[in-house]
Amino acid sequence: MQLTIRTGAGIAIVAATAALAVAGCTNNQIGSVPPANTAPTGGTPASGGGGAGGDGGGASAAAVAAYPTDAQAYAQAALTAWAGHDQARLDQLRDPGNTIFETISSPAYDQHFQLDHCSGAAGSTYCSVYNNVGDDLELQLSNQLLGGPHAVVSGSFHPITFPTDMQAYAQEALDAWLAHNTARISYLLTSDAVTHMDAIAASHQADGWTFSDSQGAAGSAYLSWRNPAGDRIAFRFYNPGVMPSESPQHRIHDVLWLPHS
Repeated sequence: MQLTIRTGAGIAIVAATAALAVAGCTNNQIGSVPPANTAPTGGTPASGGGGAGGDGGGASAAAVAAYPTDAQAYAQAALTAWAGHDQARLDQLRDPGNTIFETISSPAYDQHFQLDHCSGAAGSTYCSVYNNVGDDLELQLSNQLLGGPHAVVSGSFHPITFPTDMQAYAQEALDAWLAHNTARISYLLTSDAVTHMDAIAASHQADGWTFSDSQGAAGSAYLSWRNPAGDRIAFRFYNPGVMPSESPQHRIHDVLWLPHS
């Protein structure tokens, strides 16, 4: 099938370019990487066990603090305690065996995390939290423990990566779009590509996308994903060697919405 390339009008828009943070990068570098020409944003990273450094001050206030019954409010309380270096309060809210806050306290990662959304499944609620460079923190809360201590029972952390393989790179971008991780999108796509991806109706994020094919044309490669209706999203890359000094960031130069006919 010949790929029809569409630009300009009719291409719909989804992402806001997020703030930038920390150091430069190399191919396949993982985690907290801003554009190469961008200075660090500053701020004081959290440090120490459990991500809350500090000297335990505020323990008396933590001792009488309420435990939220809403999962999103509970997750936010844990993030606030971590960001504020309130170890005593954080220890009230997380399971003692949950060390995810220690992981994200590493100075290798941007420390500006914002809670994006929460969703439930099988007795748990999973809250997605992104930092300024698109690193992805997921907190698991036990619904049964909400309203009491230690409801943040587990977590996982997925730093941004810049794969050398084009399909893996495009999959990273597609997954970021599906997860509403606009910061990660802004590091993987050029600004024009962000605009075009932003134009795709948000309703299509629930379609279920599978890799379709890869085609080449005039120094570029187009990698397509297809939904059950036959609509396609194509990501355009330059072929190897076309851009000899190409950065591992912003390798997706265009996004095309190709509705089924």
